[in-house]
Amino acid sequence: MFAKLKTLLRTTQARTLETLWSAIGSLLDRFAPDECERYIRHCGYCQSG
Repeated sequence: MFAKLKTLLRTTQARTLETLWSAIGSLLDRFAPDECERYIRHCGYCQSG
Protein backbone atom coordinates (compact mmCIF):
# COMPACT_ATOMS: atom_id res chain seq x y z
CA MET A 1 0.00 0.00 0.00
CA PHE A 2 2.75 2.43 0.91
CA ALA A 3 4.58 1.74 -2.34
CA LYS A 4 1.44 2.62 -4.29
CA LEU A 5 0.88 5.77 -2.22
CA LYS A 6 4.51 6.87 -2.63
CA THR A 7 4.33 6.36 -6.39
CA LEU A 8 1.14 8.40 -6.60
CA LEU A 9 2.66 11.13 -4.41
CA ARG A 10 5.68 11.41 -6.66
CA THR A 11 3.41 12.14 -9.60
CA THR A 12 1.80 15.07 -7.76
CA GLN A 13 5.16 16.79 -7.24
CA ALA A 14 3.88 18.48 -4.07
CA ARG A 15 6.57 20.85 -2.82
CA THR A 16 4.93 22.44 0.22
CA LEU A 17 3.44 20.85 3.32
CA GLU A 18 -0.01 22.21 2.47
CA THR A 19 -0.01 20.76 -1.04
CA LEU A 20 1.39 17.48 0.28
CA TRP A 21 -1.47 17.02 2.75
CA SER A 22 -3.98 18.01 0.10
CA ALA A 23 -2.49 15.49 -2.32
CA ILE A 24 -2.56 12.72 0.29
CA GLY A 25 -6.23 13.41 0.99
CA SER A 26 -7.07 13.25 -2.69
CA LEU A 27 -4.96 10.19 -3.40
CA LEU A 28 -6.50 8.12 -0.62
CA ASP A 29 -9.74 8.19 -2.60
CA ARG A 30 -7.97 6.00 -5.16
CA PHE A 31 -7.84 3.11 -2.67
CA ALA A 32 -11.07 1.14 -2.92
CA PRO A 33 -12.50 -0.33 0.30
CA ASP A 34 -12.01 -3.90 -0.92
CA GLU A 35 -8.39 -3.11 -1.80
CA CYS A 36 -7.78 -1.77 1.72
CA GLU A 37 -9.40 -4.87 3.18
CA ARG A 38 -7.01 -7.07 1.21
CA TYR A 39 -4.01 -5.09 2.50
CA ILE A 40 -5.23 -5.49 6.08
CA ARG A 41 -5.91 -9.20 5.69
CA HIS A 42 -2.51 -9.75 4.03
CA CYS A 43 -0.78 -8.13 7.02
CA GLY A 44 -2.60 -10.49 9.39
CA TYR A 45 -4.74 -7.91 11.15
CA CYS A 46 -8.00 -9.70 10.36
CA GLN A 47 -8.86 -13.18 11.39
CA SER A 48 -11.21 -15.16 9.23
CA GLY A 49 -14.18 -16.84 10.80
